[in-house]
Amino acid sequence: MSIQLVLIEAVPSLNGVVRDGASYGSEAESEADEESGVVEREGKISINMGHIRSIDSACKINVVSIISDGADLSNFESDLGSDDKEDVLVDNLVKAAREGFSFSNLNFKGGATKADVSRMREEAIKENNNRKTASQSEITCDRRCRR
Repeated sequence: MSIQLVLIEAVPSLNGVVRDGASYGSEAESEADEESGVVEREGKISINMGHIRSIDSACKINVVSIISDGADLSNFESDLGSDDKEDVLVDNLVKAAREGFSFSNLNFKGGATKADVSRMREEAIKENNNRKTASQSEITCDRRCRR
């Protein structure tokens, strides 16, 4: 819900809603409401993202920045995830792939095999089932002890 409110705040043209009492998919939905991509049903606002994407691709949406120009963005790191930095290991890997090098498991250290992942999944499922069984036993014991 929070992200929907941010989206509506950033894109004022999404403020249209369905008239009160209209049911889902009813003809009471006006064409303007349909175009807005925002629909209110039973007190909840839902956004039709498919419709919003089509409006956006047609450049019919005016987006208003909700971050003011003078805002202090102390947590913002501008170089985070930058592709401009060179990584020698990545460059060597790309070069080897372009030259047709035949990679094998011996070229890569660490990680998990399919068998490892399968085993870990089975262990997690067993552990989860044990937790459920233990919590159900505690509930049963609590009910018996109260009598």
